[in-house]
Amino acid sequence: MLFVLLGPSGSGKTTQAEKLAELPGFHKIITATTRPKRAGEVDGRDYYFLSDELYDEKLNRGELLAPTKIHGAHYGIPKEDLVSLAQSKNRHGVVVLDDRGAKKLQALGAVTIALTLPEKERHRRLDLRREKGRFRREIMVFSADYNLSSEGTIEEVFRSIRSCVEKHL
Repeated sequence: MLFVLLGPSGSGKTTQAEKLAELPGFHKIITATTRPKRAGEVDGRDYYFLSDELYDEKLNRGELLAPTKIHGAHYGIPKEDLVSLAQSKNRHGVVVLDDRGAKKLQALGAVTIALTLPEKERHRRLDLRREKGRFRREIMVFSADYNLSSEGTIEEVFRSIRSCVEKHL
């Protein structure tokens, strides 16, 4: 089973995906992107960082699924990772996507979990991450299978997510 976490910047989706990936039988699906690497990010751990040319080649060969473009950068999921997940037993994947990518995978049977957060709290979290300049209004334009608030501690939010996930195992 594939679980997709989505939500606006600062909602905690990446942190929660990493926690889910720590559960037995779960692993994080790493997406490919053409955006520049940020400080502290590692190729192959956070994303597969690709040139525009390599991204286009992989997309044209059908090696990337759920392609999207966000703020001028391209994103996609390596097809081989999803094929491997589908062929395995008792293995589950978790991936962080935007609403467009999530909608594409939801249509293929993935379970989508949207994390929401009041703007004031988003501003506070983005300030902590020194990303206030990146703050933008992001609106989820499709209906996720689950819509959860990411207010509360990391553990409280994780318990809510885990409860949703367990319904599909």
